[in-house]
Amino acid sequence: MDAPSLLERAVRCLSAYGIKADVAFGSPQEENSIIARRAVKDGYKTVIAMGGDGTIGAVIRGIAGSDITLGIIAAGTMNDIAASLSIPEDVEEACALIAKGKTRKLDLGVIKTNKNKKFYFFMVTAIGLTAALFPDMEKVVKGHLSKLKDAITTLTHYKTKPEIVLTLDKDSKIAEENLIPDGKLQRFRASTVKIKSKTKLEIAADGISLGKGTAVIKMRHGALRVYAPAVGSGDEKSKVEKLAELDAPLSPFVENNDTKENKKQQKKKQHKKQQDHRTTKRSEE
Repeated sequence: MDAPSLLERAVRCLSAYGIKADVAFGSPQEENSIIARRAVKDGYKTVIAMGGDGTIGAVIRGIAGSDITLGIIAAGTMNDIAASLSIPEDVEEACALIAKGKTRKLDLGVIKTNKNKKFYFFMVTAIGLTAALFPDMEKVVKGHLSKLKDAITTLTHYKTKPEIVLTLDKDSKIAEENLIPDGKLQRFRASTVKIKSKTKLEIAADGISLGKGTAVIKMRHGALRVYAPAVGSGDEKSKVEKLAELDAPLSPFVENNDTKENKKQQKKKQHKKQQDHRTTKRSEE
């Protein structure tokens, strides 16, 4: 179904719930942030973003830190933001969720670069190869296959082992891409992260290019209120459970030997839980 038809359905459905919608169109993405900021100034209590991740992310940047509550109607090529919050893709169901009035307060990331003093992001910040490849690959996904050649050129000419200095809550360390011998991901927990590299790397947040150089990332607690199901409901439940199974993030830096020992202990605990569960189940039978 085309965008005008989806919009008509959404407006009609919201009206049935007694919600009057003033419609504003924004393109490109920057216009959506401007429209959202204008809604904040005009005293609106709710802003509903209808579109994909690009549209919704732009609206989030326009209302972040305000008293406005965000409603989401997923209607784009990529709908990861809506999916991560268990917001249904069906237009009528999304409208019904907004009408119920159940809200959640969410944290947002804030990144500062040479190009941007303050940029809010919802999902992810990437620095290096991923950030360099994303603009072209996003266009490839949308059908612009000519950009595939540009992405391949970027990949083949990219410096593979840049030296990076991470500052985690004022604790510095040197990190290189080949730091972990087995190639697995190393995770850290910090409230403030500063990333600086000798070779200036590309920076992107939620798919938006933020230039090159040093990046400082912080967490803004409770910066966004959104109409969404409670944590652990619907499809989100399995994602939360999977995250709970991961090893705890490391902070400060822990050497690889200690990391392996921690993993062994985690496996032992998990194995014991499984045995206890089997014993309980047999007893019930």
